[in-house]
Amino acid sequence: PAISDPGEELVARWAAAGGVVIPIPGASAVIAAISATGIAGPRWTFEGFLPRSGRERHERLARIAADERGAVLYEAPGRLAATLRDLVRGCGGDRRAAVCRELTKLHEQIVRGSLDELAASAADGTIHSRGEVVVVIGSTASPRPGPEGSPHAEVAAVALSEARAEVERLVADGAGRAEAARRVAAATGLRRRDLYQRGKPE
Repeated sequence: PAISDPGEELVARWAAAGGVVIPIPGASAVIAAISATGIAGPRWTFEGFLPRSGRERHERLARIAADERGAVLYEAPGRLAATLRDLVRGCGGDRRAAVCRELTKLHEQIVRGSLDELAASAADGTIHSRGEVVVVIGSTASPRPGPEGSPHAEVAAVALSEARAEVERLVADGAGRAEAARRVAAATGLRRRDLYQRGKPE
């Protein structure tokens, strides 16, 4: 309650009447999304729901794009695809992000990837258009995988190799290479173009 939620008034009235308000873990989808995605960085902004249209929406998106910190948005499921398209235009398609749907509930779904990949997944229904949605936009200042030879790079290379093997398995089962790469990118957060390539990653 109170975080882009009408529960604030209820909490205030109950407290004013002498009631006890006790927060419990999981009360905020913001914190759950930050914890589960691992891309926002140590400093981030909470934007709540974006304005639906007009100049105010454009200006808010421009501020998010210009800020190196991560950002967290709430969005209605029916507007998710449009918002992701706007984020692609404002922040660039390569910026890391995640869509978290129905956090802590039975049908929880967390999809990581670039904004381009997430916009495609929302458009084709890979990300369902139902339930409560939190969008996490990655920090541009957070560290990227280390240079070749570092432990981080070795782990990343193994993950990429396994993901490419999954792409090959899907292709062998009849999927087109572009579609297979898109599916695996949505599931792993790896770049689709790296998965599409058969050779060494960039």
